[in-house]
Amino acid sequence: MTAARTHESLLVASWNVCRDGDGRRDLLADLRPNLLCAQEVTAEAHRELLAATVDGQPLFDWGALSLELGPDFSGTSHSEQLGVGIYGYQVSKPLAMGIDPANPRPEKFVWARIQMPDAPDPLTVVSYHAAPGFPKPLSSLAAANWLAGKTGPVVVGMDTNSPCVDALNHDESQYYWLEHPHQNHEAALIGSRSQRIHGLEDVLRRYQDVAGLIHGDRAAVHNWVDEPRSEGGPLAPSYNRNTGQGKPVLSRYDSVWVSAEVELAINSSSVPVQYMWEGGTQVGRTHRYRPPGGSDHALVLAQVRPCYRGSPATLVAGRRTHLGRDERTRLSRCSRSVLEIGDGSLF
Repeated sequence: MTAARTHESLLVASWNVCRDGDGRRDLLADLRPNLLCAQEVTAEAHRELLAATVDGQPLFDWGALSLELGPDFSGTSHSEQLGVGIYGYQVSKPLAMGIDPANPRPEKFVWARIQMPDAPDPLTVVSYHAAPGFPKPLSSLAAANWLAGKTGPVVVGMDTNSPCVDALNHDESQYYWLEHPHQNHEAALIGSRSQRIHGLEDVLRRYQDVAGLIHGDRAAVHNWVDEPRSEGGPLAPSYNRNTGQGKPVLSRYDSVWVSAEVELAINSSSVPVQYMWEGGTQVGRTHRYRPPGGSDHALVLAQVRPCYRGSPATLVAGRRTHLGRDERTRLSRCSRSVLEIGDGSLF
């Protein structure tokens, strides 16, 4: 078997930036992600992100906006003028970029292909937003089909406006569109292994699986967020469906997914997956106010590393059931203080 070759780690952020705002740029300037998969990006917000600087240096070196890569959306509905974007910092400019013309909402799907140094295959990066309403199920199915046809390392940041129930047992998660013939379309993209039609994995569930092996109790990882949750989820909060004065209805609409050729970059001082709830939403945990300049979605961070293998035969059906041996080893070396349940280190 050919040994895997790993490359430099990348800090990937996925965030529904909710159009624009100075607060978003300030937070991104603090985090400095190498890749940002952004949703609900206007043409103006795109220009502002590319013009933003940090200590005299560009916040991002390049950007790809769906609204500039497809049909003219200037005269279309307000929703269709909210695109998706990919932005890179200290990452090579894309070899190619585009949208998926087969998607019924092409402005909600953008991809970029990036050549990593000394890597045999380019890294494919995708940003996707499942906009509410029909044809949301058709758009999600199209995105799943697009991903199913890709080979090599893939990283995807998504706001899928689903699931309605993000259960600890993935098979028990529930989705919105249940009417025939659309009842399986959302699950084809973000469902359990037996439901989805592509080989990518949700980085939070992948990390949960291996950390559960380390601790001997997978359910314990479920409570690493600062507010304990039932087995009905969500695994982490990223959106509040109740924007009124009542009790918050928390959901995990936002996520980062990776192919089997991308591993979590685990070290002894940090965890590879974070949901920045207060930092991303800037509204606190009462969720009763939405200040100007703040998104209503959490920002998702994932520290990942492309890991190339000499032969595709080393992969099983294009995916891995759990983290690789190297990832398990790095995780097992993490200090107990980082992995301690409820210490606030993760989220």
